[in-house]
Amino acid sequence: MPDTLDTASESLSDFARKLEVATFYTNGDEERARQMIAGSLNDIYVIKGRFSSTSHFGAFIVFFNHYYLKLNSIYAIISDDFALKDMKTSRDWITFENDLASFAGNSQHDDVLDRQLRNALNTSFSLSFSGELKKLVEEQSDIEINRLFQQVVMDRMGLQSVNSVVDIEVISSLDMELHSLTSRKIPEIQEFQNKQKELEPDVQVDTEDDDREVLKGREVRLVLRGSLILAPISGRDIGLLVSGDRLKLKVVDTHEKAIQVLKAFNAITSDGVQPILGRIVSIRHRNDGGYTIYAIVAKGIYVKVEELEENIKIAIDTSGLDAEAGPDRISNAAVGAIVGLVVLLAALLAFVIYFVVN
Repeated sequence: MPDTLDTASESLSDFARKLEVATFYTNGDEERARQMIAGSLNDIYVIKGRFSSTSHFGAFIVFFNHYYLKLNSIYAIISDDFALKDMKTSRDWITFENDLASFAGNSQHDDVLDRQLRNALNTSFSLSFSGELKKLVEEQSDIEINRLFQQVVMDRMGLQSVNSVVDIEVISSLDMELHSLTSRKIPEIQEFQNKQKELEPDVQVDTEDDDREVLKGREVRLVLRGSLILAPISGRDIGLLVSGDRLKLKVVDTHEKAIQVLKAFNAITSDGVQPILGRIVSIRHRNDGGYTIYAIVAKGIYVKVEELEENIKIAIDTSGLDAEAGPDRISNAAVGAIVGLVVLLAALLAFVIYFVVN
C-alpha cells in the first residue's frame, strides 16, 4: 500500500509540474494547457537543418512557436569538419539535437561564424517570413521550405553554392521544456520578460521625445512602427493627406505586443501580415523629404510611419464615402429641392400667362 501511495503521489506531482509548464506556454489558458499535456496541442516547429557550401559545413536547430509566430531559440554551428555534412536531419529531433550538441563539444567549429549564422537565422524570422514558413509547413511543401532556408544562408551569410536539407517536426512547448538541451527554459524567459518590463518607458515601444510632443494630451498605450500601402492607380497623393483621413497601414514591428495587436485585428494569416485601418492624427513634411505620419488604430494605440518618398499615391479607406454626394451623384434632398423648384416655376409661369391672356 505505501508503494502505491508513493506512486500516486509522484504521478500527481508530475502532472502538477506539467500543468504549470504548459500553462506558462499557453499564457495562462489552463484548458489549452491540459490539451497540451494530453498531446492534442502541438505549438512548436522544431526546424532541423544542415548545409554545405564551397568553404564551410553548417547545421542548426530552431524552436519556433507557430501559434504566436515567435522564436524560442536557435542553436547553430559552422565547421570545416566534413562530419557535420553527414548529420541526419531525418532523425527525430531529440537525437538530432544530441548529435549537434555532441559535435559542438567534441569537434572544431568557428565561434564567430556560429554567432553569425545564429544572428542570420534570427533576423530572418520577420512576420512575413514566419507567415510564409507556417503556410509552407501546412501545405507540406518540403522543397519550398528547404529553399527558404537555403536562401537565408546564401543571402545573409554570403556563402556560395549552398546545398541544404531541412526537416521540421511539430511538438509541444511542454516537450521542448522537458527534453530539449538547447532551447530557452522558463526561468530564462521570465528573467528576460522582467528586464523588458523594467526598461519600458511611459510610451512603450521605441518612443522618442518627438513622439511624446506630437501625441501630447492623448492616451498613449502603444506606438508601433508601420508602413503605408501604395495604390499607384486609385490612391491619393501623399501630399494631399490630412488629419482625419483613414488609410491602410502595415505594422512592421515584430515584438510580442505588435503581434498581439495584429491578432486582435485578425491581421495575421497564412499569407503573412495584412493591412489594418488607421485614422491620421498628425502628418508633417520632413526637412529631409517625405512625411512623418501618426495614425490611431485603436484606443491608445498608434502607428508611426516614416515615409521618405513624396511622389507616391497611398491606399485610403473609401468605405465611408458611399453615402456622400460626389460629382456624379445627387442626394435625395437635392432631388426633392429641384423638383419643388420646377413645380413652383411652372405654377408661376401659368399664373403670369393667365393674367396676360385675360
